[in-house]
Amino acid sequence: MNKKESILTQIETFSRYSNYFDVLMLLVDRNLNCYVDELDTRNPRELLDTNELGHLFGYWVKNISNSNTEALNVTEAATELENLMNKLHWALFEEFPAIDPKSENFIEELENRMTSSASLQETIFYSSGGVYDYQYALFSTLKYAEDRKWIKEHFSFDVETLLHLYVYIKSCLNFKYNKDYKGVDEPFIIHKKNYVFDRFPQFQIVLDTFSWDMKSEENKDFKNIGDINFFNQKPVIDFGDRYVIPIPYLLSEAIYESPFYWMKRDKEYDKKIATKNRGKAAENIVHQLLTNVFGGSNVFSNVLVKKNKTKTITDLDVCVVHNTTLIVFQIKSKKLTQSSKQGNVESVKTDFKKSVSDAYQQSMKAYEPILSNQCILVDDSNQAVLQPENYDKILTVCVVLDNYASISIHSNIFYEKEEITPIAISIFQLEIFTKYLRTPDIFCEYISSRTYNSKYVLADGELSYLSFFLKNGLNKLSGSDKVMIDGEFAQHFDRDYYMSLVEYYEPKLGNYVDGIGRNDFCFCGSGKKFKKCCEDILKE
Repeated sequence: MNKKESILTQIETFSRYSNYFDVLMLLVDRNLNCYVDELDTRNPRELLDTNELGHLFGYWVKNISNSNTEALNVTEAATELENLMNKLHWALFEEFPAIDPKSENFIEELENRMTSSASLQETIFYSSGGVYDYQYALFSTLKYAEDRKWIKEHFSFDVETLLHLYVYIKSCLNFKYNKDYKGVDEPFIIHKKNYVFDRFPQFQIVLDTFSWDMKSEENKDFKNIGDINFFNQKPVIDFGDRYVIPIPYLLSEAIYESPFYWMKRDKEYDKKIATKNRGKAAENIVHQLLTNVFGGSNVFSNVLVKKNKTKTITDLDVCVVHNTTLIVFQIKSKKLTQSSKQGNVESVKTDFKKSVSDAYQQSMKAYEPILSNQCILVDDSNQAVLQPENYDKILTVCVVLDNYASISIHSNIFYEKEEITPIAISIFQLEIFTKYLRTPDIFCEYISSRTYNSKYVLADGELSYLSFFLKNGLNKLSGSDKVMIDGEFAQHFDRDYYMSLVEYYEPKLGNYVDGIGRNDFCFCGSGKKFKKCCEDILKE
């Protein structure tokens, strides 16, 4: 048993105690719960993230039916688990292949280190985030817009309900968390006796869909980081009379991810319709986001690059034009496979190729024909849409439909020997681009400087690049060979951007409260009558 396996065994031992769930609740409160205006002041290196906490819940799911009667000291156990999780991270680093900085083969040894199983597993598991919970909820309605009929027929709720439910839950939990008053249970509890569920019965249908009732035995093979974790698929716990949602973020992620797997199980629908719908939805989302910056007349979808009327060189998913610059957005809906999350090197390389490399190469085929004016650019009806002689600069952005949190790190790794590292982002990061790069000039400046300085400025996430650009630009600094951007730069968006989401969505809590009577069960889900719960606080 190696060091990592030994630590994981020690961690799992805690899950067999009768009050392990109480320990988990304390860990959630310590590591995740805070006021919005504190988000950019917390040190993420000192806190457990949602992946780590979800892993700890995975052991609870696995061993709940086999727990003993002994109890832990909750506070001491929480601290010890935090220490063990920190040791686990360092143990993974120790599995990286050693390198000798004086070796003649230093570059080769460094490449082997960065592409080792342990390194790739570490980047995937610990590169959490990259998506804000409200983004998951919003984009779920866009991702599955073409599948709404299938979802309604098979699960009895409208796809738009996914967003409305999450807005209600998160707004309600934040309302309770940020109000210091008696009479309300912990913020992560929502009782089924609830005025809102009476008004919006589909809310309860969705919660039941994402709930685990603790009677079924799950996660029996769950052990290592990257293993399939049932708790990520069903992050709502059904306690009979109430739902407990320990990590709301995992619910938002499940809302976005799970319908994909539901449809995969319907082989005929997935093959004939769902796969096509995912591609169409991805292009529609990207097209609309870019239209917000460049205007509809400067954004084009499904552009064919043709040598002549009959021979196609390549196709471009979405293009934007500004002056003499053409930016190509190549979009993929490829997801990270489970074997990649477990650190299988060949699987990671394959997933990256299908997510980024193939898209980038597809775009690159258009560069020379366009810049030399040796092609025609037409739509799928063979009608000319762009004039190749108008452009002297082409840039490419690879966009994935699903969250691939380590995509920037993997791009730097797999394109380390290339002249340029392609920009690879998710649709969630593209949305943030369009919020902060508000004009065509500034948007093009960012993509251009990010591309041409991709070997000079390095970061572990796209939001770090963006934040650094907004504050300093990405131009070369005198006396420096490289600039490494600290991940804390991305925390700018944790407060600035996320605050805008909170300010937009949380007032919508009133939509669910409207019409509540004093004798109705309170909207907050406490299980108490409104007159004995939130009536006075709501009036403040």
